[in-house]
Amino acid sequence: MLGKLGDQYGKERFLLVSLGVFFLGCVGSIFAWNIWSLIAFRAVQASAARCSRSPSAIVYDEFPREKVGSGVGMVSAMLGIGGGWGSCCPAC
Repeated sequence: MLGKLGDQYGKERFLLVSLGVFFLGCVGSIFAWNIWSLIAFRAVQASAARCSRSPSAIVYDEFPREKVGSGVGMVSAMLGIGGGWGSCCPAC
């Protein structure tokens, strides 16, 4: 379903909208007034994070055929390293 929305409205636009929704969820989580609002804002973040396949689709469309594998691998590595760094080093 998310892939169809990306194809229908444009992958880049869909990625930017999902990043904006994710950012709003982050800001809402910072200012959550109780546990239930925090859970709601984290659910907003999770729904926006489901669009993490959009960068792979953009790489597939924009890169030459022989470079698609390394491009998708690079995007996946950045997501993995960023997630790991953010969870183990909150002071950074």
